[in-house]
Amino acid sequence: MAESAPPDLIPGTAASDYFGQSIALSETHLAVSAYFEDEAAGVDSGKVYVYETINWTLVRTIDNPNAISTPYMDNFGFRVALYGQKLAVCGTNFDR
Repeated sequence: MAESAPPDLIPGTAASDYFGQSIALSETHLAVSAYFEDEAAGVDSGKVYVYETINWTLVRTIDNPNAISTPYMDNFGFRVALYGQKLAVCGTNFDR
């Protein structure tokens, strides 16, 4: 019997994006950061990926929400935390 390939849990990330540097697990969700991931608006702006733990399906990709100036090097997702259905995300270099 042929084995099926595992699902693509890391869509569009590169090794230099630091995917998985910070993770948080609840009973129903897994949050994984890629805080060096680039966006069109900025280098190392960061993203967070949220998966359901039932079948490890990607249910949400959260882009850097920085609306002040530019998300350049914000490192959104440097740390992530889950508490039930609530997700907390920090970035290290947000504009002030």
